[in-house]
Amino acid sequence: MFTTTIDAGQFVQGPSLVKGVTLPDVVNSYLDGFKVAGNMNGSIGQIANGNPAGEPNATAEGKSLELQYYNDKITLEQFLQKKADFTKKTNEKYIADNKFDLDPKTNP
Repeated sequence: MFTTTIDAGQFVQGPSLVKGVTLPDVVNSYLDGFKVAGNMNGSIGQIANGNPAGEPNATAEGKSLELQYYNDKITLEQFLQKKADFTKKTNEKYIADNKFDLDPKTNP
């Protein structure tokens, strides 16, 4: 599965779950960073992808950015910087819109 994915020019985005198939430990060790536990999955996705609901054109902007990179219009460094800027902007808006208090000194 991984070879086919890579040969097709795509990215391996995490461990595959195929009933009855166990990957060698060496392969699993490369995939450990993709694993999440409990309810962190939604939070990790939110942090990594920004908040499209908080920005009217965010989904189109994010897809456009990905296409620019995949079509060799921008470098990996440019993509990562633009993705970081985009994610920060939309998450800041999400935090402000929902009036989240992220100050660790605030009593719960």
